[in-house]
Amino acid sequence: MEIIEKSKMVRVESYSYEYEWDNEKGAGFSFPCDKEGNIKRSKMYPEGLANLKDCQRGIEGLTDKGVRDDSYSYRQNAVGCCECGNTVELYDPLTNECGKCGRLYNMSGQELAPRSQWEETIDEEPGLFSDDDIETASYF
Repeated sequence: MEIIEKSKMVRVESYSYEYEWDNEKGAGFSFPCDKEGNIKRSKMYPEGLANLKDCQRGIEGLTDKGVRDDSYSYRQNAVGCCECGNTVELYDPLTNECGKCGRLYNMSGQELAPRSQWEETIDEEPGLFSDDDIETASYF
C-alpha cells in the first residue's frame, strides 16, 4: 500500500463572544466571532441576532465576559491506496479493510493476512484456571 496522505494534527481556530448570567455561572449567551471579538452575524439565525442585540444593549444581571478561545486540535487519519486502486482511511491501529476488495491493512499501511488465516491463541500457563474451573469456583 502506498500512503497518499500522511496522518497529521489539524488545528481549528474558533472563538466566541460570551455573556454570562451573574446568578448562574456557566449559563448565558455565546456568539461566533473572530479572535478580535468581531461577531460573525452572517452565521447567525434571526433569534440569535435578537439575543445579541439585547446583550449589547445591556441586560441586568448579565456580565460581558468577552472573547473565549474555543480552538481545538484533532488527528487526521492517514489515507492509503490499496493494491486494487481504492483509497483506505487508516484509522484503526490493527485492521483497516478496503471497501472494494476486502484487503486488510494496519495503521501503518502494511497489508495483513486474510482473517481466514488468523488463529486464536490462548496461552495456558501452569497454575491458571481453566474455563471449567471458573464455572465451578465458589466466590467469597
